[in-house]
Amino acid sequence: IHFFPKLQTFPGAPEFEGTPEQANARYEKSLMWLWLSHASYPTFIEAPQAKNLINIQPERTWCNMTVVRYPSRRIFLKLISHRTYAPLAPYKFIALELDLVPVSRGTVVPDLRWFVGGGLAIIFLLVEWIRLAVFR
Repeated sequence: IHFFPKLQTFPGAPEFEGTPEQANARYEKSLMWLWLSHASYPTFIEAPQAKNLINIQPERTWCNMTVVRYPSRRIFLKLISHRTYAPLAPYKFIALELDLVPVSRGTVVPDLRWFVGGGLAIIFLLVEWIRLAVFR
């Protein structure tokens, strides 16, 4: 993500007093429940600590990097066509330029439900083991 120096205007853009960073923060905060209701969530949000390694001309710096996990393309398309997404999208477009980069599948962060389910199973088995050891 590369933030514009000032908010961009276009026909239909919302009236917003603030910085591009504040407009993007409003977009991401408002979108969080929509993401979660579609089993999507940001897996990584951080500011880059080095220069761009890809030679893009004219060179510009990235201000922020966000990686969002969507279960499938169908869910992604369902999310961006949701009726509550349309009023939120302009806050993103007045604030930043997007660099959408396709990536190949390497290290994959598994679905959060597997971690929660595994953790609950471990707790259940541990409690049962302790209960059997104490009351035997």
